[in-house]
Amino acid sequence: MLLYLILGFLSLLDGSHAAPPRIPLHPLAQSNLTSPSLPVCVPISEWWQSTIYYSDCLVAWDDLHNDRAQVLQELYAFYTTTSGFEPPPSPTTRNWKLPTSKTIRTCTLEIRMIRDFHYHELPLRQRPHEEYVEPSIFPPAGVSTWNSILQDAKHVMESCVRKGQPGFMANGFARTAEQEWTPVGVFLWATGSEIEEKYREDIENVVQVESNATAVTA
Repeated sequence: MLLYLILGFLSLLDGSHAAPPRIPLHPLAQSNLTSPSLPVCVPISEWWQSTIYYSDCLVAWDDLHNDRAQVLQELYAFYTTTSGFEPPPSPTTRNWKLPTSKTIRTCTLEIRMIRDFHYHELPLRQRPHEEYVEPSIFPPAGVSTWNSILQDAKHVMESCVRKGQPGFMANGFARTAEQEWTPVGVFLWATGSEIEEKYREDIENVVQVESNATAVTA
């Protein structure tokens, strides 16, 4: 029953803006929240220009894990502040406003909706060798857990940051069995890089309040 309520909530998100196509939702098991995507290491200029160290990212990961230790397994509707959309109250999920980040020296671990980015900023492909996907087609919200998000951050650290590269994964319930990309972005990039500085200001302006729970800090 919980899964059907979650999927019903996601169907409301489909109608929240005109860009995403109306695709039937795929009923994934609750225990498998993470999409079948793989870490994407990013060799584009905006993401480089600065050094990123694995040891700094590990401390950032530990700090964020400790911050969320009491809510790791709870279901959240993560949503972007840039679309003007806020998920409706739900008996099965709490709302979490993004973006949020944790910075330790050379490393910034950032959780941000894929939809926030411009076309040229993310190497988004549904399959290898296909054209890039426009970030604006992604929904403004998606259901996941902090535990799932942090697991994906670890995957990016091991696959990309260990090689000295920034990277990201897409997280959340997949919308169909075939769609690999889901709307919650998990990013690790170098502090002081062009893209980190570009998006830093709106993180500082986020006031985090859960709509059907107590206020929490970002």
